[in-house]
Amino acid sequence: MTLYSKHSRALTLGNFCQERRLIGLHLYDGFFKVIPVDSKGQLKDAFNIRLEELQVLDIQFLHGFANPTIVLLYQDPKEMRHVKTYEISIKDKDLVPGPWHQTGTLSQKYSL
Repeated sequence: MTLYSKHSRALTLGNFCQERRLIGLHLYDGFFKVIPVDSKGQLKDAFNIRLEELQVLDIQFLHGFANPTIVLLYQDPKEMRHVKTYEISIKDKDLVPGPWHQTGTLSQKYSL
């Protein structure tokens, strides 16, 4: 089976969560790459997490949560913009619905 994914329109490099020692990269539409970093600064095995939102405009780590949490600004096919959060489950290498989301938030171009 061949997986096809387009390069992300909103390439976000260098997202680093110091609290949880994670690097997050949105390189391809539909995927979020997570790279754990150990206490010595060494990179651990990276893994990809599937995103159901295909038109991600911006993605950032949120601070102050018990688990690694990201916030997404994404656009739907009707060009409405939404904000959604996810917790990153390192154990399961998957996303869990986060503490909040807001639909139809913005109709203009903004970033997080």
